[in-house]
Amino acid sequence: GLCVMGLGSDTRGSVRIPAALCGVTGFKPTQSRVPREGAFPLSYTLDSVGPLARSVSCCAVFDAILAADGQPADARAPEPAALPSLRLLAPRCFALDDLDPPVAAAFERALAALSAAGTYTV
Repeated sequence: GLCVMGLGSDTRGSVRIPAALCGVTGFKPTQSRVPREGAFPLSYTLDSVGPLARSVSCCAVFDAILAADGQPADARAPEPAALPSLRLLAPRCFALDDLDPPVAAAFERALAALSAAGTYTV
C-alpha cells in the first residue's frame, strides 16, 4: 500500500464499500466518536469519520487514536472475539442472485469456514 491509513467519512458506506472493493478494511465508528470538524457534511445525523487500513486490528488502533482514547502510544487492538460466541446473519435474498460463480463459491467457502469454527449462522 501507499499509506498506513486512509481517512474517510461514511454516511451510507463511503468508507466500508471502497475498502471492501480495494482489499483493505474500513471502519465506521458511531456518529460522534471521532470529531467531524473539517469534514464536509452530507448528513449531520448519519456522518461519521473512520479509518481505512490493512486490517481490523489496524483500524481499531487508528480509531482509538482518532477518538483520543488515552495516549496514542497506548492504543491497542482488542482481543479477537471467540468465534463460537458469534451469531451471524448471512443474506439469502436477491442480493446474491447475480453473483459471479467464483464470488458465490468464495462466499459459500467463507460461510463454511465460519461455521466450522463454531459460529452460529442464520
